[in-house]
Amino acid sequence: MRFVGEEPIDMVTRQYNEAMKNMLPMYGVSVTEIPRLQQDGKIVSASMVRDYLKEGNMEQIKNIVPQGVYEYLCKNADSYRK
Repeated sequence: MRFVGEEPIDMVTRQYNEAMKNMLPMYGVSVTEIPRLQQDGKIVSASMVRDYLKEGNMEQIKNIVPQGVYEYLCKNADSYRK
């Protein structure tokens, strides 16, 4: 079984996911696509997190990443604001 994240932004990744959905079942591997997290109607992406880091907007980050990631980013936030 293979899980992939829905990719509405990046065309290459979207095509890669589609290729896996078409080919892997021939080898007995099912593919499950997980919908992308959204916040206020916007797709959550690494770029969004980086933008929030540059702004110092840790509250927004807290709403969109797992707790462990949030804690790591809080400890290292200064290195991302350069």
